[in-house]
Amino acid sequence: MIVRRKIREMLAEDIGFADITSEALVPEGMNAGAEIIVNQQGVLAGVAEAAIAFDEVGVRTRIVKQDGQRIRPGAVVMRVDGSARGILAAERTALNLLMRMSGVATATLEMLERARKANSDVVLAATRKTMPLLSYFDKRAIRLGGGDPHRFRLDDCVLIKGDHIRLVGSIEKAVKKARGASFSKKVEIEVNSSKDALDAARTGADIVMFDNMRPADVKRAIETITKAGLRRCVILEASGGIDPSNVASYAATGVDIISSSYMTFRAPALDMSLEIKGGQGFKISSGKHKWVEVEKMADDLTPSGKKVYDALKKLGATSPDSVKTADDAMRSAGLPKGMANNALMELVAKGYAKRVARQKAAGYYLTK
Repeated sequence: MIVRRKIREMLAEDIGFADITSEALVPEGMNAGAEIIVNQQGVLAGVAEAAIAFDEVGVRTRIVKQDGQRIRPGAVVMRVDGSARGILAAERTALNLLMRMSGVATATLEMLERARKANSDVVLAATRKTMPLLSYFDKRAIRLGGGDPHRFRLDDCVLIKGDHIRLVGSIEKAVKKARGASFSKKVEIEVNSSKDALDAARTGADIVMFDNMRPADVKRAIETITKAGLRRCVILEASGGIDPSNVASYAATGVDIISSSYMTFRAPALDMSLEIKGGQGFKISSGKHKWVEVEKMADDLTPSGKKVYDALKKLGATSPDSVKTADDAMRSAGLPKGMANNALMELVAKGYAKRVARQKAAGYYLTK
């Protein structure tokens, strides 16, 4: 999945070769729990993405608040449990996603509420002004805040800008040529005056965008198009320099759409923090453990992981009260010890054993 791959790249960028602080201070095999807490009021976004970040390092998550919910300071949005090192390794990536996306969603809702006080039907849309490679996350946050993502990419819609018109020669030529792009794509054109807006509507543009025009000029342009009997033929959009201070004025002109880069370029992140709630080290001196049966059949394990899974399950099912060494379990899997160790850690990372089994297995193999 593209989103998971991007988050994996984010983790790799942040972690580098290793989290040297945690490796120096936190024992291998230590488990912990933590909570992500909200410090500002807003709209929550990025929970699903943060959960992926923790999952990538083998940490389990329990979502307390859902994406799109309104949140207040002190609210717990997520609880995590697992490797203490894993929690700390994914912390910053998860928080950055949550804070950035929640900030965008919060700003979107604020803008939308202000706009709809003046025009209850207006749609608030984003722009393509997002950080490269972050467009998906910004646009999803816009949706969670109640807005429209607008086009994601250049192939989503034909949007004729002033530079296009200057290169082609006229609005009429630009619209006619644009119709050849695809019958399935709408044609939108930017204009800067009432005359150009009327020309675009007459030429057959599907969407006319009033670009960097003052509210009073937008209103006059709409009146011109209405007098020509073309108001119902086009979608009208206002864009350029629109933020919370003036969005209501643009909405009051009667446009159908307001697009703004404020939410993705200028809105502040929503402050959140992660707090460790408890830690426990697992020191195993005897090398022996009481194995418990795993929770469920694993469909995404490697062949080696599946063999270890089956071996542990068999041991637990046939003699659940007996004490078995880890080496006995690994030999039962019929694998070389190094391969068996890696396979067991795969089980641990993917969460297919019950908590006690994960703790004991991780403790044994990480302290050997």
